[in-house]
Amino acid sequence: MSLWIFLCLSAVASWTVWLLPFSKEGSLYLTVLKLRFDFPFNLILPIIGTCLPGVIAILWALSQGRHQLLQMISTLLRWRAPIRWYVLALALPWSLFWVSFGAVLLYFPSSRPRPSFLWFLENLLLLLPFGPTWEELAWRAYAVRELQSHYSQLKSALIIGVFWAIWHIPLWSRTLGLNREATAPVLISGIVSVIAWSVVFSFVYNRSAQSLPVVILLHAAFDSAAAAIFPSVQSGQLYYVGLSALLSVCIAIIFATSMRVSSAEVLAD
Repeated sequence: MSLWIFLCLSAVASWTVWLLPFSKEGSLYLTVLKLRFDFPFNLILPIIGTCLPGVIAILWALSQGRHQLLQMISTLLRWRAPIRWYVLALALPWSLFWVSFGAVLLYFPSSRPRPSFLWFLENLLLLLPFGPTWEELAWRAYAVRELQSHYSQLKSALIIGVFWAIWHIPLWSRTLGLNREATAPVLISGIVSVIAWSVVFSFVYNRSAQSLPVVILLHAAFDSAAAAIFPSVQSGQLYYVGLSALLSVCIAIIFATSMRVSSAEVLAD
């Protein structure tokens, strides 16, 4: 019951912030190592909303006792995972979105500049301290860990994936600027993709000995790759989001099969 109350509070808090009427023009900026990062005012509320579940998770775990909080925070300190997990976290989202982008370009040629891998890395570094870190504290370090004490790894990943997808809908509605024809296909593809990637995230989280830094990097790479490539799809955007969702499901099925095999081996032992 405690977990479900936490999820409801997280959704209400984020949705309240995202749906606030705020349209001020302008931006804040931050300079790091001579690189300037701009934060448009219209993105401040989305950033705050994505961070709130992590803040609530810390307070919620603390309310359940110091031991619960230390268990959650300990996953954030497990950065000494094998390097292959960090490579996978960077390469998998970029490769999937690029394959989808390349396939769409075959049918919808475009003269627009191709997504820059350097921009992808810069954006990734910018994203790391915000949504990816605070979301993963909430979804993997707290929610998935709680779910896995009652359900299998795969079922836990699917449960949090469905919630995570629904949680995103107001954010997508606010930030994507979809027209009426594109709204339903994009939202459906987004929901399918998020559920599929929830399986991938949970697989990586558990196989890397619950290393939250690896999953945070994976989350940031996913967001950064999507942000780098989607604007470059001048035509065939619906095909692009549909294809990337389909490929996400295929990858999730591969990882889900591995998760089920591992669970069966544990039960057999």
